[in-house]
Formats: sequence, structure tokens, C-alpha cells
Amino acid sequence: MVEIRGKLPQITRLAVLAIFLLTAGCAHSPSPNTLLKFDPEVEKIQLKNGMEVWLRSTKTPKNEVHFLLRFEVGSVHERYSESGVAHLLEHLAFNGSKHFLKGTLDNQFKRHGLSLGTHQNASTGYFDTTYKLIIPPKKAVLRDTMLFFSDIAQNLTLSPSAVEQEKSVVLAETTTRSGLGERTAKRQIEFLFPGSRIAKRPIDGNERIIRKLDAASIKAFYRRWYRPDRTKLIIVGDIDNIRPYLVGLISIGRTEADEGFAAGGQISPTGKLQLPAGATNVAVAGRFGAYLSLQVYLKGTVYGYLLPIPGDNIRVMGVIDRKPG
Repeated sequence: MVEIRGKLPQITRLAVLAIFLLTAGCAHSPSPNTLLKFDPEVEKIQLKNGMEVWLRSTKTPKNEVHFLLRFEVGSVHERYSESGVAHLLEHLAFNGSKHFLKGTLDNQFKRHGLSLGTHQNASTGYFDTTYKLIIPPKKAVLRDTMLFFSDIAQNLTLSPSAVEQEKSVVLAETTTRSGLGERTAKRQIEFLFPGSRIAKRPIDGNERIIRKLDAASIKAFYRRWYRPDRTKLIIVGDIDNIRPYLVGLISIGRTEADEGFAAGGQISPTGKLQLPAGATNVAVAGRFGAYLSLQVYLKGTVYGYLLPIPGDNIRVMGVIDRKPG
């Protein structure tokens, strides 16, 4: 057996890469007329904050809906001092947020018959981080799903204790996977893409840097990259019977809708709020980014609204509480 030591000349690298690309295309070389086209059955919803939602109805399999929340950020977006933070942040999304406190998420979804790993999962790549949920088309579990995804996008706790806990988990994963296959794959990446961000930013990160990461540095990465304009929510499955409810939940900010939704108010040219007929009290619940959250009392029901600042419409969030009378 001949063993080659040291670095191969650049011409050899290019030759190997060319052979790889040629052989990869030998099995099937599609003509421009056979390239994949965007599925016309996919409904696109563009939110004002830049986030895209894709809906696709299908009855196969029945009584099942797949949710993918994809952020356009992966290991190549990390600075050298952040190597491994994208993967660590993915883990932390399951360990504490505004509506799912540390250690409660798994039990909350178990009530719906769902389990971590089977129905809930996530993955980090070089260019993206994706969170996945598979649920039945029921309003209660749908509400928790949307609330959880909303928390991932803007309300993760990222507490110091959770950071230290997940750092141990991530480093243990790296150790478990550090066999011959993993080492070979990394060497192949370094060989095929020398000097590139892909070669310099492995998804697992740098162990020494991961140990130094703290809550502040992770929060900085989170705020920098988990933005609506870099986010897609993809929903595929048996959604026909829940479509109105689902569309009502898809909104900017909190998604605490319980059931149903109402016609929204308007902002007049003078800047005054025009509420639906019969509305009584209005309470300001808080500010969420560029939006003001309002609670409007109408015939014994509390409706949640989001008012763009500045803006020309109020987005109805849905029923968030019911009052007697």
C-alpha cells in the first residue's frame, strides 16, 4: 500500500475535485427543461417583518402536520471566537424560554402524546439551523407548537445554568462522534475546500472555544442572526380543517391565541385607533420589537392586537382570554 504524506499540490486537488464533480453528474445530468420547479400548491405568506411562511396541504400521511422553522444561519456565519455557537444555540432552544421554562418543554408536549427526538428535533448545518415538529392537526397542540416556535425566534432565556448544562451535552456529542468516519469527513472537507469558511468552521465547533462561550456571547449571536428576514416557517400536512385557525396564529410577536379570531381595527390617517364596534377598554400589554401589543375588550372577550410603530394596520392576534358576561 502506498502512503502519501504531506500536502498535495494544488493541481492534484483540482484534479480530484474535477473527477468528483464529473462522476457525481454521470448518473443523471438533467437538462434545463427538467429542473425542479416551485410547487404551485405551496401557498406563500409574506409577513411585514420579512419572515416567509410556506403552507402545503397534503393528506399523506393523514392526521399529521410537519412544521419546519428554518433560520438562515449556520456554522459558516460564526466568528472564530464563536466556533460551535450555532449548534449550542440549537440545543439551548429546548432548555428554557419565555413560555416554556427550563426543564418543562418535554412534559408540555408529552401531554399531547409527543416526544423529543421522535416528534421534536432540530439540526444545525453549515448554512442553516432548522427546528422540526410533527403534530396531529389539533388546536391545542397547534397552539403550543406556534408558541414554542415564537419563543425560539425571539424569547429564548439562554440562562447561564442552561448554557453550562448544554455545553456539556454538546461536548459529549462531539466526543461520541469523533470516530474514524467523522475524522475522515472533516479531512475530506478540508481537502476539497481548502481555506474556505466551510473548512474553517466545522459544525461541531472548536472544543476550546465552546468551553469559553458564555450566556452573553450566545445572546449576541442570537440577536444578530435569529431575525425575521432570515426565517422561514414551512408547514406541510393535513391542514385543511385547521387552516383558518392556523393563519390566525401566524403573526408577528406573541401567538397566545386560544380559539378563533376577529376582524381587526385600523389606524386612521390622523393616527387614532379605530376599534371594532362595541369595543370597550383598551390596555397596552407591552412592546415587541417594532410592534405595540394591545388588549381590546369586546363583548366579554379579550382580543390581542399588534400595532406597528409606525404603521397603518393592527394585526389581530386572536382570542387570548374570555371574560364572563
